[in-house]
Amino acid sequence: MIEFSNGDLRKFVFEVVKFDGRWWINLRQWGRYDRRNEKDWRPTKKGISVPLIRADDFKKAIAELLIDLDRIQKQEAKKNEKKKERTGSRSTNRSKR
Repeated sequence: MIEFSNGDLRKFVFEVVKFDGRWWINLRQWGRYDRRNEKDWRPTKKGISVPLIRADDFKKAIAELLIDLDRIQKQEAKKNEKKKERTGSRSTNRSKR
């Protein structure tokens, strides 16, 4: 099981589970419904379950998604770099006035 926080009352849980005699890849958001009880985590309806027999397709899709994510992050980093350069040149021009 792999999990990571999505705030104080929510977390994402990735796991492989057996249900009705079949194995599933389960990606689901869990919620804590009793704020006083830190162990009261329950699965929500938000998420997906993929049959384990489709694991190879699922892995390929995730790999492609990660490639797209990397490309998008690089594009955003370039945009932010250009914004910083423009902002830096404006503040330099203002100080020269």
